[in-house]
Amino acid sequence: MNKVPSDVKTEVPGEDQFRIVEVGLDSPFLEAVIKLYASIRGRLGPFPRGAFEDHAARKRILAAITSDNAVAGYLLYRIAKHRAAIVHLAIGHNFRGQGIARLLVDCLKGRTRHLLGISLRCRRDYNLNDMWQAFHFTVRHSREGRGADGALLDFWWFDHNHDDLFSQAAARDDASERALTVIDANIFFDLTCPRRPHSEDTKVLQADWLEDSIVLCITPEIYNEIHRAKTEKEKERGRIAAQRFRELKTQDEEVQALEKELAPVFNGATFERDISDMRQVAHAIAAEVPFLVTRDTPMLGRSDVIFETYGLRILHPTDLVNRLDILRREAEYRPVRLEGSNWRQRLVVADDVQTIASLFKCKNERSGNFENRARHHLVKPDEWASMVTVAGERTPTIYLVHSKGNACRLEIPLLRHAEQPPPGSSSAPPHPRARLSLHEVPDRRCSIRLGS
Repeated sequence: MNKVPSDVKTEVPGEDQFRIVEVGLDSPFLEAVIKLYASIRGRLGPFPRGAFEDHAARKRILAAITSDNAVAGYLLYRIAKHRAAIVHLAIGHNFRGQGIARLLVDCLKGRTRHLLGISLRCRRDYNLNDMWQAFHFTVRHSREGRGADGALLDFWWFDHNHDDLFSQAAARDDASERALTVIDANIFFDLTCPRRPHSEDTKVLQADWLEDSIVLCITPEIYNEIHRAKTEKEKERGRIAAQRFRELKTQDEEVQALEKELAPVFNGATFERDISDMRQVAHAIAAEVPFLVTRDTPMLGRSDVIFETYGLRILHPTDLVNRLDILRREAEYRPVRLEGSNWRQRLVVADDVQTIASLFKCKNERSGNFENRARHHLVKPDEWASMVTVAGERTPTIYLVHSKGNACRLEIPLLRHAEQPPPGSSSAPPHPRARLSLHEVPDRRCSIRLGS
């Protein structure tokens, strides 16, 4: 086995047989990258040697290297206007189907987190839609290419989901207590396409009185569903219509993890329709949205299991409207995931008090006294938030009460945790504070000043 040159920086370990390296101007892999380009130049188009050298000098070439130091594939990109753009993604003929393209793209995602996102243009007739969608890119617009054949080029986009002025304004709008509600593809098309069959039930979501109660949102997956339209005119109309809705911002790593968890619920998600439905749900869960509305019968059939596990309600539009007040109050008590872990936090209800007392009272503390303290804060929901944190479906591990209503000052009269993790749990606590041995320490009300 050849020795790996010391001047090559390993960025991300790939699968056992590949590693991803940055190809610089003096890299021994640069010539192999150029040779690989030459072998498939017909698909990539003209790209002079000087352009390769310029990108290498800027350290904008990533290569997948085998254990015997062969170049299995490479990704060449540029950066402009706070965005990265993939220029080439090339895999050697003998290495296709081994996950190299995903390794290279994931490496680029990691290197460009500080940018707005990643774009690329790809000929429609290359039939790579499934690949780019699997990498969580979405088509945002299309145009004819400059070649003599006028082939359509699709513009694919991956968003790093940084806050901008629009998302900050939307966050302030959320403070007005409007419930975020994801609309599935069939709801989106009902609302944006005239004379759709069976769309009358969906039109209830356009009632003026709902404006102060819910915010209709889309996820990035809607662009993949729009891209399946039969004509370019329909595609363009759908993309323009999508801009009227708020698009949820989610973390790609969390969405990918949720897709793996949800796959069994969606029968392995092998069909295009199931994949899109699963991704819509994954984005909604990652964004901690309480409601997703759909007319799709299979999706509605999965509502109970998804709600029990993730706290997301999947509803028919008429069910949402008819039960809105009840559902909104219920949503306040649904469990929310902590930092993408399997730990979840939810509000305490009256039925929890005895269980909390048995778990969190100190040895010398009377159960009745502790229960009275818990109920004292529970009956004043406008002043105090009482929460428990659990790992999966197991016993509560952390009990926290804090004040509400003061943006600059937070009071914590109760903060306790179980001495040991719940039986069978190997998860670490979600926050260093949870490791403190507070179970034996008398409570002292503390105040925290927030911001300045």
